[in-house]
Amino acid sequence: MKMKKFFIVTAFLLVAAGMYADDANWLDAGFRAGGGFYPAGGIYVEGGEHLSPAGDFNLALCAKSQLIEWFAVKTEVMYVRKYLTVDMEYNVYKEDSSYQLTVDQLNIPLFADFSYAPNNFSFSGYGGVFLGLQLARNRTWTRGGETWNEAAEHNPVVFGVAAGLTAGYKLGPGKLFVDSRWSNDFEKKPNKTLSWGFFDFSLGYEVGLFKKNRDARVTGNKEQVVRNEE
Repeated sequence: MKMKKFFIVTAFLLVAAGMYADDANWLDAGFRAGGGFYPAGGIYVEGGEHLSPAGDFNLALCAKSQLIEWFAVKTEVMYVRKYLTVDMEYNVYKEDSSYQLTVDQLNIPLFADFSYAPNNFSFSGYGGVFLGLQLARNRTWTRGGETWNEAAEHNPVVFGVAAGLTAGYKLGPGKLFVDSRWSNDFEKKPNKTLSWGFFDFSLGYEVGLFKKNRDARVTGNKEQVVRNEE
């Protein structure tokens, strides 16, 4: 039920944004790719476990609609693979061992985006929530010279929050941009260090789609429609 409501709200806001946007296009769409990390490396946690530096890889399809000149609603379909290495020194097996935890996840965020666009440049800050669909969660163990894989228990659906900054430059028919983002989910963590969240950096490109044949500008409760000159 929560998933259904999330998708309905996301779709409604995007449609509304497209209908009333003060912009030349119904929609800006693009893609981005990058990676990130969380600052938990070198920390000892319960049970003698030692966390090594960890990170992720992500790839996303993006969509945004400008409500007014400085405010937009945007969303993504984002695939992310997170990985974490845990060293277990002289554990119950009387020998050192370690495992790498890998999580494959599909994130669908909904963001409020505040922007400033002087000349060919653009700068924005955004924040919002996301729905995460965990596709798989696996451990790769190493102990005594042997290596094996096992499936780990995972939550099918998680929710989280994210915020970030974007800088772009008009290039060709669209815009080249760089994105920096912090995100964290509400999934129960095995130790407090994982609650710090991930820091991601990516590079992307977006273009305007479905060019409008009119601009709608709303003042108070009255809407004035100004048709574009041919």
